[in-house]
This record gives sequence, C-alpha cells and structure tokens, in this order.
Amino acid sequence: MSKPVRVPGNAAVVKAMEGWLNQARGGRVNFAAVVWVEPPNVMCDFGGNVLMMNPQNGQPSPLQSGLDALGAAVQQAVAGRAVPAPQELGADYAVYDFTNGPASYDVFPWLIGAEMTRLREGAPAPLKVHWWMGDDRGGLDNGGLRRQMFDNVLRPALELIGAVETDRIGRCHRRFTALDVVTAARAGERVPLLRSNATTIRHSDYVTITLREMKDWTHRNSNLGAWLKFARLLKERGERVIFIRDTVRAHEKLPGFETEPLAATDLMLRMALYESAKANLFTTNGPTALATYGNRPYLQFITVVGEYHPCDPDKASFWLEGHGLNVGEQWPWATDKQRLIWGKDSFENILAAWEELGL
Repeated sequence: MSKPVRVPGNAAVVKAMEGWLNQARGGRVNFAAVVWVEPPNVMCDFGGNVLMMNPQNGQPSPLQSGLDALGAAVQQAVAGRAVPAPQELGADYAVYDFTNGPASYDVFPWLIGAEMTRLREGAPAPLKVHWWMGDDRGGLDNGGLRRQMFDNVLRPALELIGAVETDRIGRCHRRFTALDVVTAARAGERVPLLRSNATTIRHSDYVTITLREMKDWTHRNSNLGAWLKFARLLKERGERVIFIRDTVRAHEKLPGFETEPLAATDLMLRMALYESAKANLFTTNGPTALATYGNRPYLQFITVVGEYHPCDPDKASFWLEGHGLNVGEQWPWATDKQRLIWGKDSFENILAAWEELGL
C-alpha cells in the first residue's frame, strides 16, 4: 500500500487530533464536534451525549457555547495574521506575509518580483524585506518545518539578491509564483539574477545532479536509477559528477559517486556550487529556483500531471496561470544553455537533453 500524501498542515492536524483523542479516552469528555477541511471539501461531524446539544437552564447549549467560542478564537487568530497597513515607504520596502505565504523556495520568485518592482520604480537599493509572522508570531511557530525553512532558506535568500531585513512595514507583495516576473521579462525588463558571495568554488569542471527523495508527492522524486546510469556514463566520458541529495538524506552516501552533503543543508554553499558548475541537473524541486535565476547551464525535467491530480503545481493549468508558461515553453530570460525539459527524467530523456545542450 502506498503511503498517504502529507499536505501542508497535516502533521499539526494529526498531533492535535491525537492529543484530543487521548483526552477523550480519559473518560470525562461526553461530546465532541469537528470541522474537517480536505480541500476543496469541508466536512463536519459530532457525537456523544445528545443532551449537550440542548439549551440548559435558559442558556445556550454546551455545544453552541463551544461553537461560539471556537468562532471567536478563529476570528481573533485571523485578525492577528493580517498584515498591518503599509507605512509611507518606497518600493524598496517589501513585506513577505509568512502567515499566508509558503515556507519554501517559492521565496525566490517573490524576491525577484519585489526587486524588479524596486528597479521599475527607481527606488534606492537595497531591497528591504520585513518578515510578517502575525502579531503572535504564529506564522513562524506553526510547526518545525516552517521554522527550519525560514532559518535555512528564506532568511539567507536575501543575501543572494542583495536584500536586507527591516522592521518597517512596506508594500505587501503576494505573488509567490513567477507570473509577474515572466510578464515583465516579456515586456523587456531585465530579470536580476542571484549571486552568492562565495570566493572558494570557481572550478567549473563538474556537473551537479540534485535529487528529490521525499516521502510526499513521490511522483516528483528523481528517477534515481536513471540518474545513476547517466552519471556513470558521464564519468566514463571524463566528467566529474557531484550529487546533492535531498536534505532529508543529505549525509547518506551513494556508493561509487561523489556527494556534497553540506550543500544539501547550507543555501550559500549550494548556490556557490551551482554557480561554478559546468551544468546543474534537476527534476522538479525547490532548489531549481537557484538555477532558474542563476547564470549557469541547467536542465530541469518536468513531469506534467493530469488536471484531476491532487498536486496542483505539476498541472499544465498551474504552469500557465501561476508562471505564464505553456507546456513546452522556456523562461523568457533563459539562455540557450538553460532548458526546461517537459518530460520524465528517464535515462533516454536525460541523455538526449544533455547531448542537445552541447556542453
């Protein structure tokens, strides 16, 4: 049996449900109700002593009192997450709404878009970013993974575009996909590229292969057998190949192949490794953003799923609506050595794309 897909927030749901189940098993809970959100469906259920549904002594029923308290708590939480009204600041001040935005590599199209807005409006450098976490900082504290991504990806990402942090509330940009960047690039605007401050990796004599090896959305995972076969072929041709494993498997070896575990956990080292490589090869995963907005050759293999698939980012409609690209198109700022490959990462497809890249 395949493992269930874990959507964002699921771990927190399971933890809360297990906690309440343990309390119910203590024997003193006689009624419970639950709202079940499984987009696009919203369901509810309740059970227990039906007397708890009746008004008591002229007062609302315990169930109604609980529902009222729940509604008030939700409203208070939502209000506390709202970004305050912006101060009178220029386009060099931007707010990342972490309470509603992704804790992922999607920060990069957001950053590029905010920087392009600054340049377009002639505001002074550097871009100044405020991380809005909600008035109770719930955006940051909602689960260990979000905190980990904030500390290890979002926050250090500023340095790659030359941005800095600020406490001031500026304009709140809410586009976390590349649509605005693509639209502006097609209109003739220059797309600023990411740069690390590294000075130690400048060899350009290696090829990186970045793997996705997650338990969730496994259809996105790298075809490890195909990549190993291709890597062996490159080595036979005299190429140096460096694998960057998924962060969850950063320190696991690949017998017979060179790996770089620190690049899997350190954003600056990862970027430095990419920007000095002969080429960087990917399936669909977050770190591709470093290549998309970088200056080195790359290949990214994209498997498009059907419109009824639960993974929206891999649908043709999402690519068009979120990024402005039809299947088969390329990023408008990409060079002829930077290619999206709209197909599976089979050995045959990898080899054909590599040969066409002409490196």
